[in-house]
Amino acid sequence: MLRLASVVCTLALVACVTSDAPGADPDLSLAAGDTSAWNAAATLHVGEATPGSAGAHARTVYPLWLAGSPAAPLALDVAVTAEDGRDVRVAVLGPITGDGTRPVLGAGGYAQPRGNVELTIEATATGEHLIVVGSYQLATPTEFTVRTTCWDCDAAATDALAAPKSGALVGEGDRTIHAELGAAIRPREDVSIELWTSPPLRRELAQLIATVPVAEGRAELPLPASATEGDDLVLVVRDSSGAMLDAGVAARFAPVAHAFVRTDALIYGAGGSIMASGIAPMFEGRAELVLHSDARGLVLGEATAVADKPGHAGNGFSAFDARFPAAEYARGERLSIGTYTGNGDYRAIACFFAGGTARPCSP
Repeated sequence: MLRLASVVCTLALVACVTSDAPGADPDLSLAAGDTSAWNAAATLHVGEATPGSAGAHARTVYPLWLAGSPAAPLALDVAVTAEDGRDVRVAVLGPITGDGTRPVLGAGGYAQPRGNVELTIEATATGEHLIVVGSYQLATPTEFTVRTTCWDCDAAATDALAAPKSGALVGEGDRTIHAELGAAIRPREDVSIELWTSPPLRRELAQLIATVPVAEGRAELPLPASATEGDDLVLVVRDSSGAMLDAGVAARFAPVAHAFVRTDALIYGAGGSIMASGIAPMFEGRAELVLHSDARGLVLGEATAVADKPGHAGNGFSAFDARFPAAEYARGERLSIGTYTGNGDYRAIACFFAGGTARPCSP
């Protein structure tokens, strides 16, 4: 467990503050004295919304890599929103200092219950920052969504990997992932990257494909012949001790830039719902997808794919995972997934027989 100092030297303020300092922020003061246990969560990636939870009498801590400096501070927005009328409290901690403590850069939801905490902090140090989330007074379990945004930040200034970013398409042309460390850990010489692959939406089937040491901040990870277009890829960053510096940057294998749906990996749910994955053309951060009965000429459902990860393209091809709501169709019925054209016509991306095999999208 990391030790918090009773005196808080914030990186956003010139002076130190204590719980009894005149005009001290009560949230900061209470956060400084917080020594309750916490549970480690997966690494946060700037620009991505991440759902999470914390039990009663517990906190969940999210690592976050930032490369700020006094000369070039990073302005980071942190927003944590509780679900279903619950409350949250949030503390943002800077990198560990020489005396083994972490400065509290910002805090909210400690002095009174809050369902939404929004903070803006200045990161003027380089290293692993922490976002610590629990409920007000840790009295109840809570569920929430964490989002961090760094405006006008260079890609190398945030995250353990400068490339690829979470949600990116990789492998175009040469079937190789060209990975590059972010500035926060780039000087290290003891870092390696693991490559895991799985069918889309089936992370539990992930297999370790390769472990590649990083040299001069870069690593080349070729995709094996067994990798299939649309596979989900995860890059895990570790140091020589085996400790994870990043629990996993998700990407999608796209050797050719085009729209497609992995019809071999559809997931059929109760009531006829369908989960689909692939790549779709985005416009202004959105793609309206359509589930269509080719046999009956009917629209069975629609789903909106949103470019909400830092590696997504707001305009152009982006990875998507979409759920079409319950619909009525017969097993073996000819279906397709597609989009509307600019004049409102339906255009199929991929065609298949319900519960069965893919088929060509032709009359």
